[in-house]
Amino acid sequence: MFQKKIGLLFLLFFCTLAFVACKKEMSPDDPLPEERERTVFITTNSNRLYGYNAETGRKTWEEQLSGDFTGSPVIMEDTLYLVTTSGNLYAWNLRNQLPTVTGVINASNGLSMASTDTFFYFMGGDRLYCYNYRADLIWSYNGNNGASLTGVTFANNRLYAGFGNSVHCIDLNGNNVWVANSGFGPIATTVKANGDALFFGDDDNNMYAVDSGNGNVRWDYTTLAQVKSSPLVYGGMSISGSDDNNIYCVDMIPGTGGQGLLRWSLPTQERVRSSPAIHVPTNTVLVGCHDYNLYAIDHVSGQVKWKYPAGGLILSSPTVVGDNAYFSCFDNFMYCINVRSGNLVWKTNMNYTSESSPIVDNVTDEFYSGASGMSEF
Repeated sequence: MFQKKIGLLFLLFFCTLAFVACKKEMSPDDPLPEERERTVFITTNSNRLYGYNAETGRKTWEEQLSGDFTGSPVIMEDTLYLVTTSGNLYAWNLRNQLPTVTGVINASNGLSMASTDTFFYFMGGDRLYCYNYRADLIWSYNGNNGASLTGVTFANNRLYAGFGNSVHCIDLNGNNVWVANSGFGPIATTVKANGDALFFGDDDNNMYAVDSGNGNVRWDYTTLAQVKSSPLVYGGMSISGSDDNNIYCVDMIPGTGGQGLLRWSLPTQERVRSSPAIHVPTNTVLVGCHDYNLYAIDHVSGQVKWKYPAGGLILSSPTVVGDNAYFSCFDNFMYCINVRSGNLVWKTNMNYTSESSPIVDNVTDEFYSGASGMSEF
């Protein structure tokens, strides 16, 4: 009997230890680990921000916005920032999806933003604004009554933006470096930087290259309609779509008499306002079109490798990460396409149309579309 009691006491002791250990492991005081997930962010025309898992298309974020935003937000450290047309600033921690700062600041044009390590920049009305991560206004730059129809580009420790018919170069303290207006029409593409040159298109049917040091025109190339597709500048070429239903590839080096030297052009069935992207390993240009297709084009020859038929017009500019291209469409879907094969990886219903372009948080890096002044090319 005594041995049985001793045995029961030992059993009770070990059960108590096991219970205490389990209770400690499940303690609500131990915070859950916070990890960023590879996410594709996109805004819709219903004023919502969505996030989708980059591998599966599973929805992981949904945030209601006050005001419109059709550009690309920016990521600084672990925080995603965007400013809507109503002037509402939103910032979310990418690890826990909690807002870090919100408020009403200056109204933006809802187009693509830019950032450095400590500041973010956006256009609104005839001004360029600089804010820090706490949403304090650092400075604003007056574009001299020129309406901003584009996003802002950060390159060469300078900011470049189109105001009306002019291109402005601004230093990081908000001071004007130069203004160029050499007979440009209204500038409705992002001004893209490559080396010592800037590239853009205008509503007077032209593609341009200007000197980034002083704004002097190096060449211009005339299409048959407005150029609203921000250029891809890669491999010695500037590539843009036009409202004349063509995609144009112009050499970065000027031809005779300062004219742009056409390398190739590709006809489509409708306007091209999507901004091209590049898949570097295969030299493949990706661009959407109003004819419902995403085109994959050989960068050197201009030959079509494949076309992916979406269910609506594509205003969105594709973002390429690894072997995948991400874009939104007016059929309410977000698409992920394998660039090498042209096959669908996944698509997901956003329930609303979208004309914005995705930004992909790859955890250690961010990838932007060609419509953004933060894109590599």
